[in-house]
This record gives sequence, structure tokens and C-alpha cells, in this order.
Amino acid sequence: MNRIVLCAVAGLCSVAAAQPGIAVVLDGDSDAGWIFNNGALQASFNTAAAGLGYPVAVRNTIWIGDRDNSISVEYDFNGVPTGNTAPGGGLFGQLLDGAAGDGVNYSVSCCGNDTVTVSDTQFVGETVLFGTGNAGLSSGIAFDPTTDTIYVNDFNGGIKAFDLAGNVLFSGSLTGGSNNFGGLAYNPATDSIWLAENGSSFFHEYNKSTFALLGSIDSGVNFGNSYGFEFAVPAPASIALLGFGGLVTARRRR
Repeated sequence: MNRIVLCAVAGLCSVAAAQPGIAVVLDGDSDAGWIFNNGALQASFNTAAAGLGYPVAVRNTIWIGDRDNSISVEYDFNGVPTGNTAPGGGLFGQLLDGAAGDGVNYSVSCCGNDTVTVSDTQFVGETVLFGTGNAGLSSGIAFDPTTDTIYVNDFNGGIKAFDLAGNVLFSGSLTGGSNNFGGLAYNPATDSIWLAENGSSFFHEYNKSTFALLGSIDSGVNFGNSYGFEFAVPAPASIALLGFGGLVTARRRR
């Protein structure tokens, strides 16, 4: 059944009962990052200090790694560098997206590498966890801590769910946009998978088991190469809730 819902927010909202929390989106090629807080744009910031900043892990702060594993930089939730950095090691290239795990970070590489890597929480000590089998096309990564499941999507709109040993649990396709690829993120507030669609301003929400499209939200911000994407829920205490404004129309299927 289709249901049209009007959300009075200035940006990302969810038609689910829970608020979506904090979303971080990165376009490393443009040195650009955006932070959303429960539907409102909290900050736009420059990520040049992190090189081609794509892999991202969000906890009490935001750690952004370089696509080519040369450095990682910590930011606060206003997009301001904290002064903390870490060496990457330069052992990997084409790391497009990251996800915060249980005391570790996961990243995914594309373009001939197509591996899921694991590192510490600052993207240090990156090692291969398993291959994705995506033939050079891996795009984004998400981690669901409730099931220890890693999701990896590709440039053709495909998506696979892996266990931590690299076994494919199930697979499917992402729909709802023109491109259907970009950064991927698990949202614990909605218990669903979200896509920051490359080359657009849209977030798409999917059922984490069936990959059915649940909603499509126009954020009002063109993300460019939106491969870095991650949620943090609940919101850190340093973030004050912003007021709502504007009108966004969202569609949810269930």
C-alpha cells in the first residue's frame, strides 16, 4: 500500500515513527561534507584535511579517512577538525565508504580491489576482511550491529548482505532513484538501510531484509559523489535539536 506523508522539515526526514538522527554525507572529490540533524542541515564543511575524504565512521565524533588510506582526521559535529589525526598507511586505494563497527571500522574499496577492509576506529591498521565479488563496482558499505551483517552495494544498483566471514546471506537490488548507487548506511533509529544517491539530493530508505523501498526524501542538497555516508544514533549530547521549517513530501511503501 502506498501512503503519502507530508513532513514539515527542512531536509532529511523519515516517515517512520523514529527520527533518523544524525547523517553525515561526504563528497571527497569536492572536499565537501554535510551534517544533518533530525531533518535539518546542521553544517556544511570542508574535508580537504582528510585528503579525498570518503570512508567515514560516526560515534561521539566523526572520523574521516582518505580514499587512498594516507591519513584520517577527526571532526566535531559542526564540521570543525578537533586537531586529532592518524596515519593511514597507504596500503589501500579507492576506499569509497566506511561504517562504524564494534570497536572497529569497516571500509569498502572499488575499481579492481573490491574488498571489505577492517581497521581500528581511526582507520589505522587497515587489513582485508573479505572480497565482495563485485567486479570493480563496489560503491558503499553499511554495518548492522544487531545482526553483525555487512551490506555492500554496487554501481549497478545491486546490494549484498554478508556475515563477518564474507559469506553472502542474501542479495537484491536498490530502486527509487535515477542512479541507485552511492554511499550506504544502516540507521539504528529506523532499523533500515539508507542510500545517499550519487549525483542527486535524495536519500532512499530500504527494508534491510527485502530491500523494498520505504521512502525517498529530497534533502535539498546536491551531494555530488556521495560515497561517504553514515548515521549516528542516538545523537551526541553536543548536538542541540534544531527547529523545523519548510515542507518535504515523502512516500513510503509497506
